[in-house]
Amino acid sequence: MVSKKDMLDLLAHIAPPELAMDWDNIGLIIDAKEGFNRLLICLDITPAILNEAVEKRADMIISHHPLIFDPLTQMDKDSIVYLAVQSGISVYAAHTNMDVVPGGVNDTLAEMLGVNNCMPLGESAEVFGCIGKLAKPMNVADFAESIEKTLDFKGIRIGGSLEKTITTVAVACGAGGDSIFAARKMGADALVSGEAKHHEFVAAERLGMVLLEAGHYHTEKHFVNLLAKHLQEAANQLKYSLQVIISERENPPYVTKI
Repeated sequence: MVSKKDMLDLLAHIAPPELAMDWDNIGLIIDAKEGFNRLLICLDITPAILNEAVEKRADMIISHHPLIFDPLTQMDKDSIVYLAVQSGISVYAAHTNMDVVPGGVNDTLAEMLGVNNCMPLGESAEVFGCIGKLAKPMNVADFAESIEKTLDFKGIRIGGSLEKTITTVAVACGAGGDSIFAARKMGADALVSGEAKHHEFVAAERLGMVLLEAGHYHTEKHFVNLLAKHLQEAANQLKYSLQVIISERENPPYVTKI
């Protein structure tokens, strides 16, 4: 069994809390256990995943997206927060700190998409994403097709300068469309993100860039494998008796009709 202190230290080593954005809610959200044998990793905590955690006797659920994000004003017996508290399972979130840590969600996404030698997208702690170069220039259609194939995602949305040749690419997982302005300053030809707003697509054309929206879930789903790998390797190295389980009930919260 791993003590609460040792578990929190281990998680903080993998994704330092100080790297999280100011608006984020990360760390120990439900404090229900003093020791841990089994962890369940997921992107979002849903009733199905909570039931899975109970069935598999998990002591802690570690999610990417925080179980509590906006302030709670009320709670009923069907609320996922209420159900999670009732389960007696601790809940932890590693969100934007896991996105931006070197080798984290953004860097791994960039590597998956063939974006090499990535560096942070700006110096400010509130600038989100990374930027690097493709091995060889690509046109927009070919790059979009390669993203869809890599992420197993159909229905990518593309805006901006569609005839542009892409060499330098910024990557901002999840709802990172507002990184397009920092990406332009850093010389990016394109930004790949999970979500983008209407005005960000409009800005892409004005900035002479390409904006590719590839799904919030699909640009972050590798979080579970990434964190599970880091946790299990660290636990083994420290000789902790700890089992790390990847949720088998994680699904996109939407479908795309083609």
